[in-house]
Amino acid sequence: MMTFDQNQYVLEMTTMVDKAIERLQSEHPDWEVYTVSIWTDLGAESSAISFDSKAHSDQHTDHYNQFIKPYREALLAKHEYKKAMLYAPVEGRNDNPADFELRDFGETKHTCFVIDWDNATEEDLWDILGPVLLQIGEYVLHKTAILKRHPEFELGINGKLDWYETTWSATGKSVNRLC
Repeated sequence: MMTFDQNQYVLEMTTMVDKAIERLQSEHPDWEVYTVSIWTDLGAESSAISFDSKAHSDQHTDHYNQFIKPYREALLAKHEYKKAMLYAPVEGRNDNPADFELRDFGETKHTCFVIDWDNATEEDLWDILGPVLLQIGEYVLHKTAILKRHPEFELGINGKLDWYETTWSATGKSVNRLC
């Protein structure tokens, strides 16, 4: 299973977040935050925070949509509609933290858990970590209020099913995108 020190995890995460926000204010004082992503990788026993701007997000999704367009069109021409759905254009924002403008802007290596991979499933581990990561999301939402945020600001955290699973708007509303 997993030995987990919840207090240490919260300390490691809040320290990482605080340092990243201070760094963002120092290095990019006028930068407008469109999207923030927080994730924990259980296998790597690490976490990161990433930031994206609206311009970068739009550029990324436009580039991706142009890249997949010929594949989608070819499948539609062959009437392979189910396969073509896999190449549906991305609408909205870039939600892949690996593709954010300021990816892995803050990182931490965890000392708060030890995983016995022989006796644990990822689902079991997420049942333990998930609720605490939701608390971290609330903390980040509060802390980012001091930043210059885009009117369509969004914060996302990962979960057991996706790297960007639960989101909050600037108003504080939380939504699990996969339910």
